[in-house]
Amino acid sequence: MSTHCYIAKQIGSNSYRTIFCKLDGYLEVNGSILAQYYTEDEKVDQLLELGDLWSLGCRLYPDPDKPHTYWSRQRDVTFAFNRDLGEKNTEAQIMTLQELDNADDYAEYAFVFNEDKRWQYFRIGESQYGLFDLQTALDHA
Repeated sequence: MSTHCYIAKQIGSNSYRTIFCKLDGYLEVNGSILAQYYTEDEKVDQLLELGDLWSLGCRLYPDPDKPHTYWSRQRDVTFAFNRDLGEKNTEAQIMTLQELDNADDYAEYAFVFNEDKRWQYFRIGESQYGLFDLQTALDHA
């Protein structure tokens, strides 16, 4: 069974550009990758531009000289539903915090790159308790 998550960037007081990620949505996996490799606006924007993901990797783009398919994925490379599988209607969506907190996609966590350029997170269904600093949580894990 996979652990789904949302990856979002705050673009207003209650507006988030959001994608869905199918695999490894725990703090220790996707949270750790986001905190370590996606710390700049430009890179977060490039990630969101890929749309919904099968899996998040340390790198955004595969080596064009090597295959990057479902059966032959490049190690540590993000695998996107549109780019790598040809699926349609996977682009980032604008959501409110309340929409992010909805468990319709069976997501476990939402990771938010806030206006202060820091990653925060909350467990789906628990946003009323606030958004927590991701790096602090990882440091105490």
